[in-house]
Amino acid sequence: MYAIEFETFIEGNLVKLPKTDTKPLTGQVKVIVLQEDSVTETATLIDELLAHPLDLPNFVPFSREEIYAAR
Repeated sequence: MYAIEFETFIEGNLVKLPKTDTKPLTGQVKVIVLQEDSVTETATLIDELLAHPLDLPNFVPFSREEIYAAR
């Protein structure tokens, strides 16, 4: 038996398989889906953002001077 393990997101009831450089998958397979507890129940917004950061195209972080500037 050949097995691979990976984490992914289910989108529209579809599971995307990662590209592997080893053995191509064809024919009949057995799929087991394990899901952690709901993120909304166990994690905070900060936990969610750390796990899945936003990709903002024009984001410029604050400089050290801007962070510590007197207000």
